[in-house]
Amino acid sequence: MWPEPPERGHPVLIVGASARAAAFGLRRAGWTPWTIDLFADADTRVLTRGRSRRIASRRYPCHLPNLARGWVPSDAAWLAVGGLENHPDVLEQIKACVTGPALGCSPEATRAVRDWRKLGPFLIRHHFAAPETRLDHAGVPCDGSWLLKPRASAGGRRVEPWRGRRLGNPSDWLWQQRIVGVAVSAVYRVGSSHDCQLVGITRQFHGLPGRPFLHRGNLAPWYPPLPTLHPELEGLGQRLTETFGLAGLFGVDGVLDSKGRFQVVEVNPRPPASAELFERGASRQTPALKWVAYAPRPLQLPDPPPLWWRDALERAVCLDPAPPTFADLPLPGTRFQTGDPFCSFLVPCEPNDNPASIDRALQPLDDLFNSLPSLDS
Repeated sequence: MWPEPPERGHPVLIVGASARAAAFGLRRAGWTPWTIDLFADADTRVLTRGRSRRIASRRYPCHLPNLARGWVPSDAAWLAVGGLENHPDVLEQIKACVTGPALGCSPEATRAVRDWRKLGPFLIRHHFAAPETRLDHAGVPCDGSWLLKPRASAGGRRVEPWRGRRLGNPSDWLWQQRIVGVAVSAVYRVGSSHDCQLVGITRQFHGLPGRPFLHRGNLAPWYPPLPTLHPELEGLGQRLTETFGLAGLFGVDGVLDSKGRFQVVEVNPRPPASAELFERGASRQTPALKWVAYAPRPLQLPDPPPLWWRDALERAVCLDPAPPTFADLPLPGTRFQTGDPFCSFLVPCEPNDNPASIDRALQPLDDLFNSLPSLDS
């Protein structure tokens, strides 16, 4: 899934909100990852052999280039992961820090495909369905049938039904017609000859109390009921690649509406979180679930850490790819408030997306949280 390095051990700089999944894949492919992200989780530190830096949220993403400059080897390749698709100016500065190639989309391609003034006409021109999307709220109904979304959105954060509330800076937002249906995503890989391969389709899950659009996880692979969807998505990926110059791994989020049409919600010109499931061997016979675990109450990871944490870290050391396992491991002693991201859980799942199957697969997460001490205990 990942490109081979020019020689084994060649450095690659990975920057974004969370670099662990990409570091795992690139390390297995023969690269030496150097990472800068918001967490510098325990397994990221192990995977990078200590070549990881944490950036404070108040300095993210503008200070990423400052942390990279003079720290990472100058000949390193580079890769932007989740969140940085909204900051092409920062990507240009990251690109200038190293002389190696980009392993993903260029800043120029990222800027273009994230601009609905360009993406919208592209979709219409090539007859791909998409919800109506506007850059101002003039004439937009305030009855919840449209969504208010940050232009710099990531993971469904701050997305809400549009009710007409006062906005500090309307130019920071966009308005998108709400589509009722099944949330899915397509994962793509662009090869060295610029051919685009549909790696697979995933079923997406969203929502916490009070945050209904927050990304929770993916089931992969997911097989839609309509056989025509697969060739349609293949064509979409190839057209996007040809028109916008996309490269490496990228994803397209969408909704299967009541008529079975794939409605393009957004293009993510960087490795999607769900790509890791395909890399770890998810298949029709052995589908898998990747779930973001959010703290259900104020709690703390003990120090020394519990057995499940030590086992997961040992598997990271061995580059063991097969689920079930925990990932994005917090450092011992870390404190969490309700709703904070705690870790990821990768687990085999039944080949369907009914709630009972998901609940059975996620039972170990409930057991994990029940075993952790609350902050007030």
